[in-house]
Amino acid sequence: MQNTRVGLAPFNPVLIGSGAAEPGEADAGLMADSTAELRPGSEALDDRIRALEQEWPLERIIEITIATLALAGVLLAVTSNRQWLFFSAGVLSFLTIRGATNWAAGLPWLRRCGARTQAEISQEKHALKTLRGDFSVRP
Repeated sequence: MQNTRVGLAPFNPVLIGSGAAEPGEADAGLMADSTAELRPGSEALDDRIRALEQEWPLERIIEITIATLALAGVLLAVTSNRQWLFFSAGVLSFLTIRGATNWAAGLPWLRRCGARTQAEISQEKHALKTLRGDFSVRP
C-alpha cells in the first residue's frame, strides 16, 4: 500500500497506512518502508527528518482536540444556551480520565489514522539521523 500524507492541521503531517491500534505497533512497517528508500546524503532523507519535526504527536492532537471542544462548549453556552456547559464538563472529564489513566476516547481511531506518540516519532527521527551520519565519530 502506498503511504499517503494527510494534514490534520496546516503544519501537521501524519502518515497514514499502518492501521495499528496499539502503541509500538504503529510504525515498524512505515519506518522500514521509509528507510528503504532513503540513502545517506540524499535530499529525501533531509526532507523526511524535516517532516518528522513538523509532525504532531498523538498527545498534542488529543490535548488540542479536548481544549477546542471544551472552549466551543463554553462559547456556545455564553452565546446560545447554558446547557452547553454540560458538554464542556463532559469533554473536560475526558481530559481528567486521560491524565489519570493515559487513555482517550478517540485513541483507537487516531492510531488507525496513523497518529504516533512523541516516542515513536523521536525513534524514527533518531534512526534517520543515524543513517545520515549525524552521530558518527569523526577524527
